[in-house]
Amino acid sequence: MHTFLASSSMQVSVPPNHFQPMKIVALGDSLIYGFGDPEKGGWIEQLRRWWMLPDSAGHVLYNLGVRGDRTQQVAQRLEVEFRHRGELRNRVPDLIILSVGVNDSARLARPDGRTYTDFALFEKEIASLLDLAQQLCPVLFVGMVPVDEAKMPFLDCFYYNHADQYRYKETTRAEFLNPSFFYFLFSIMTPTLFGRWQTRLLLLATVGVFVSLPFAIGWIGSSASSVYFWILCYVAIFGLGWDVLYNYLQKFRSDRDWPAAYQLLAGIWELVFVFCGVKLFGFLPIPLPKEELPLAVFLLHYTVVWLAVFISSQSLMRIIFPRWRFRGGEWL
Repeated sequence: MHTFLASSSMQVSVPPNHFQPMKIVALGDSLIYGFGDPEKGGWIEQLRRWWMLPDSAGHVLYNLGVRGDRTQQVAQRLEVEFRHRGELRNRVPDLIILSVGVNDSARLARPDGRTYTDFALFEKEIASLLDLAQQLCPVLFVGMVPVDEAKMPFLDCFYYNHADQYRYKETTRAEFLNPSFFYFLFSIMTPTLFGRWQTRLLLLATVGVFVSLPFAIGWIGSSASSVYFWILCYVAIFGLGWDVLYNYLQKFRSDRDWPAAYQLLAGIWELVFVFCGVKLFGFLPIPLPKEELPLAVFLLHYTVVWLAVFISSQSLMRIIFPRWRFRGGEWL
């Protein structure tokens, strides 16, 4: 998932000649360098190769990423790197791509250790870096990608986490209220197992119960019955197990994300399971004979609950718990 922020006056930052290939320098840390992508070399390398194809725009892209660089190191080499990347006399690059900050946010030695770059110092350094960069040419900033907290420590000494990433990322984004910048943000929305569990239980216990009430008191369906709360409990209990499977499958995706289409497929699969257990084969007990549970009402109840939970996860959760999606779904 990503967000692109731009001002209506952004056209002032576009290079004047749209028909000539651009010279672009990309500076930053591992995200620029391409660490973690041994097959394709990272997104900068893929973009560079794509622009070398015969029918491409022909832009020239220099990968100047250095693993482990923090804001201070990038600022120290920014202007020198920029001045030495012009291919023609008196020619300098047309665009700077920057990506930095994740290494500044790392905790040292232990999960609650000090951050590699003090937050107050980072605020000053990132403002200084961006001010220098925008004096050279237009700037495109690529925000942090989410870390995998389960694999910490990195190199036996660095502890990265979503909460600190969020703080440092928000400080950087605040600088981009200036229309001289483009900001491209990778939202930290990778679900964790505990995040899945917390979100599922919270939404089913609130939104799920609320939506089930009209069915339970007989406003919808043939008669009042507690069977709908039983079904809700089965969705919650067995869902904890399904979340373990979903979390495992998610690790095979390159972006470690779980898009809305997957949530839809998961909802359909869980419907099939509960239907077989409650209505078709009856191996999940309910407080009335399975024949007395109308199929149409069962399907309507499950569908309404699932849609309400899904919509709430995409809207209310982000409003009530602003940092929820940046913590992998954990709200506690």
